[in-house]
Amino acid sequence: MAKTRFVQTSFNSGVLSPLIKGRTEIEQYYKGLEVGKNIVLVPQGGLKRRPGTKFIAKANKVLTRNTTVPTMPNGGTAADINDGFDATSTTTTTNISTIDPYVIAHYDLGTAKAIEFADVRGAFLTASGSSGVTLESSDDDASWTEVRTFNQTLGISAQDMRVRVGLTARYWRLTLIEHADLTTNKVTLEEFNLFEETSTASNVKLKGFSVESDRHYLLVYTDGNLAIYETEFNTRVIDIKTSYTSSQVANIRDAQTESVALIFHEDIEPQRLINLGTDTDWTLDIAPFINIPQFDYNDSLSPAPTNDEQTLTFTGFVAGDTFQMDIEGVFSKNITFAGDSSTDERNATIFNIQKNVQDMPVMGETGVAVTRTGANAYKITSSGESAKDFELFTAFATTGTASKTITVTHDVTGVSRKGDVWSITRGHPKTACFYEGRLVLGGTRSKPQSLFMSKAGSLLDFEIDEGDDDDAIFTTISSRKLNNIVDVFPGRNLQIFTSGSEFTVNVSPVTPSTISITPQTSHGSLNIEAKEVDGSTLFIDRNGKSLKQYLYSFNEDSYTTQDISVLSPELIKSPVDMAILAGTSSDDANWVFIVNNDGSGTILNTLRSQDINGFTEWTTSGFLTDVSAVDDQLYMVNKRQIDGSDAYYIEEWDFNRLLDSSILTSGSISPVAGLDHLEGETVSLVTDGIVLSDRVVSGGSVTLTTEELAASYGQLEVGLKFIPEFSTMPVNTNVGSGQNSMRLKKLVRMNIRVLNTTGLYVEGEPVPVRSLTPDSLGASPNTTTGIIDDVFNLAGWTRESMPVFTCPDPTPMTVLAIEYQIESS
Repeated sequence: MAKTRFVQTSFNSGVLSPLIKGRTEIEQYYKGLEVGKNIVLVPQGGLKRRPGTKFIAKANKVLTRNTTVPTMPNGGTAADINDGFDATSTTTTTNISTIDPYVIAHYDLGTAKAIEFADVRGAFLTASGSSGVTLESSDDDASWTEVRTFNQTLGISAQDMRVRVGLTARYWRLTLIEHADLTTNKVTLEEFNLFEETSTASNVKLKGFSVESDRHYLLVYTDGNLAIYETEFNTRVIDIKTSYTSSQVANIRDAQTESVALIFHEDIEPQRLINLGTDTDWTLDIAPFINIPQFDYNDSLSPAPTNDEQTLTFTGFVAGDTFQMDIEGVFSKNITFAGDSSTDERNATIFNIQKNVQDMPVMGETGVAVTRTGANAYKITSSGESAKDFELFTAFATTGTASKTITVTHDVTGVSRKGDVWSITRGHPKTACFYEGRLVLGGTRSKPQSLFMSKAGSLLDFEIDEGDDDDAIFTTISSRKLNNIVDVFPGRNLQIFTSGSEFTVNVSPVTPSTISITPQTSHGSLNIEAKEVDGSTLFIDRNGKSLKQYLYSFNEDSYTTQDISVLSPELIKSPVDMAILAGTSSDDANWVFIVNNDGSGTILNTLRSQDINGFTEWTTSGFLTDVSAVDDQLYMVNKRQIDGSDAYYIEEWDFNRLLDSSILTSGSISPVAGLDHLEGETVSLVTDGIVLSDRVVSGGSVTLTTEELAASYGQLEVGLKFIPEFSTMPVNTNVGSGQNSMRLKKLVRMNIRVLNTTGLYVEGEPVPVRSLTPDSLGASPNTTTGIIDDVFNLAGWTRESMPVFTCPDPTPMTVLAIEYQIESS
């Protein structure tokens, strides 16, 4: 029998489709995997155990406001502060003076209730002064305990404050304590609400927010709440009330600049989140846009128009004189006064005025009419799509003498048929980015193909009337098929991803007169944010079956789209989210993490300069729903069913972890607490390279045995096990008479090169990666680096089956190369 050898020194093609099994002529075949679960590719060619995940927190569930009507011991209309409307408010009637504590409002819930959040909305002192605000609880309405102090100090400016409570009590009150003599001061507030968590899990959306190079935050949106974590220690620093429901949070988009994040959802007014300089000092309000563009929808929701009428009276004009009009800062072209002596002259003057006024950008396409009302007097009527409450027109002669004047009178003030292009009824912008000093907004519910760009240098101003180069821009994609905007991305050019095609704005700088939206490719995008890596933009195609790379081609002088998942299409499964982690402290790699709609993950390791492009699978005992990168950290949301109910866990990708949703603690203390999030689950324990026996979490903890405690282990990791698994593509070698990919063959010997590895198995049998010496007995196992000979030689005759490698215990594993010796028929 002929014997041949094959050494696979790279796995950078990742998991390949079963359709590739016959493609032995392509280079990727010999660097690929048939199976690759819970592993990641090393840019230098090898593969290793995927990172574990650090448990950060449980996400909040759906909230409900307790509707009990409070009392106000110091006066005020108590029903107004728990009606769910910020528009109503009340003021206490008793002077604060030196009363300490000064009780603003008091709740008796009837029975003890678990309160998750307490909100104070629109609270302020009626005169100058300041005081801290405290939430207190009691079981008997007599002995009170301070629960939380609100972050903000109460003063003369209205404050919105939320504190996370997480306690159970029947009685609750809002007080001012330890304040100076506030004399006749009183307290005005709009709401004092207590919120309980329901049993319904809320959807979760993660967003990163970097304020400075050393200050990064993870934003966690859930039903009615925004939890903010600083990422250095993953500490929850503040909670803020929001208007987003559980069903809405999945479609939140944002655009960030310096310490401000603008937050967008088509059903909610755009919000503005501002960090004021510290971890705990934040504000959230409605983004104060000005000059929102108007559009004439001309439907049942449009305002009823009223004609605007203004009369021009000419003095000293003769036929042939010219004049201009100034309508709200916009100048007309020169208009010729054709005379007023004959019918033909009057009709020509009417025509000249009507045509030039209609052509002005402040008017619609139609609706301007001109009539002669008397000697040298001409009335301009703006109706229909041109109707508006215009300011008084101005007109002046541009030829002739100073004695030629035009008097304008405003006869009837009009009402426009146009409405704001985004609003509660029309929908709000869906996506946004910053480009060339402008805020770019993409699509609304009623204008899904429209693009809006703010004034240059004035990010919240959308004034478009004057048409100057720095003015705002409102334009709509016109094409032969549906192209609803999915995302806007500030790459080499402004890139616009739609449901049907990909576009760019190729001119720079972009101005109202030069903007041109140019189609590039026609694949269409799924409703997921595009991401940039290595100078290219990645997006998911509209069918959710491939990952596309959008890249400028100098040869084509246009953007081209490549399917970079064409060799691994089975791993792209209608994704719901995507994030980029551009290298880590230990790996020079770009990780693209894709969350599929079946709860699995797909990891792309890519370095375009090295032609590295390989996919592997991420499986978990839970169900992945969301992912976000913050600086050099990757966070994900994992939906797990724990103790019989669903919960969403926030977890962080961490190469120093060997388990999922894990905690680190001391190995010399028992019981091991802090495991409430894994109640009832079977967990694994690993310490100092030693894998302890699995055990079940009970009461939020597990217990170490007497022998384990006596060993005085160091750091102990406790979490959920996952098993790395991989196998290479069927071996194909040349036996002299040709390739043997379809022939019967037998694997007679296999050697493997590993790095810092223990616990590797082949076909369920352990690989001898540890050599024993008298000094090693009873000690923590050392990892192995080097070549392991004859790790497997028990295979029978087969055409394409390859050994399956696993690492069933939570131990490190890195494989750099595999050598096969094949005996072929």
